[in-house]
Amino acid sequence: MFTLAGNFRIFGRLRFLSHQETMRLWQRAIIRAGVRIKFSEGFNPHPELSLPLPRSVGVECANEMFCAGIQDDSQPDAGLLSARIAAELPAGCELLNLKVLPYKTDFKPCGAVYSFPVDFEKSGRSIEVRINDLNRALSSGESLMVERSGREKAGAKQVNIAPYILAVRKGDGYVEFECIISSAGTVRPEELLILLGLETGDLTGAIVRQKICWEEPRE
Repeated sequence: MFTLAGNFRIFGRLRFLSHQETMRLWQRAIIRAGVRIKFSEGFNPHPELSLPLPRSVGVECANEMFCAGIQDDSQPDAGLLSARIAAELPAGCELLNLKVLPYKTDFKPCGAVYSFPVDFEKSGRSIEVRINDLNRALSSGESLMVERSGREKAGAKQVNIAPYILAVRKGDGYVEFECIISSAGTVRPEELLILLGLETGDLTGAIVRQKICWEEPRE
């Protein structure tokens, strides 16, 4: 048995797929490609398939990852598997590369980079002022509080997301956030949007998770 680890891009209308719908997309593509995906044992078996860093609905990803256990007895050719799986993917999902690794290889995210497309000319200097204020707050150790919805009984609570933000940068037509992902938590894309004082309708395109940083994979 082996683990398939694939990097992929998801964009366009497919960015509105939920986490579970994205999981089903990959399960179907892998099975249609003739790959013997491994299922768990027990009364209700399910495919050994995961997306190590769930994606928020509506967010595009430039370099996402899926992992799947497969039942091949001898190590298959990653290039051949990649071509077969890629041929089964719908428009809006592109397989970038595929690796065949030892079974149960585990990936843990430790960081991510998000970009928010904005019209700087339309917003005047308000966005630039926000960026400067955020960087000043980060460098001085100030709190950046947002309201985060919890479970129904717990209700909303105030959360300081400053510890999860490394940097805020202005790009050519976008604002970029470099964020930390840790056992203590991370920051959500919609919370970063609040820090900019914007709503989804103010953006000129989709929010994109440009990069995910991973710890060394563990077997």
